[in-house]
Amino acid sequence: MFADFAKHCGFSIKVCKPYRAKTKGKVERFNHYLRYNFHNGLRVRLSMKHYTLTLDNANAEVLKWLDNTANKHPPNDITDAI
Repeated sequence: MFADFAKHCGFSIKVCKPYRAKTKGKVERFNHYLRYNFHNGLRVRLSMKHYTLTLDNANAEVLKWLDNTANKHPPNDITDAI
């Protein structure tokens, strides 16, 4: 199905080895960050409350995690801090 989409749009698919930073660069690094910072943390918090991690509760939490954790950065200069 994706191959049909690629053909329609005029690009070819190149399959890369998983977890191979030299071929996938920043994408793999973010996947690692997402897995170990968001996914594992959420799973632990939910298990402490005797809940199971589901797609629904992960989707409900991911935007908060992006706003409060992933998209936060230290100020680059004095104007960012104000």
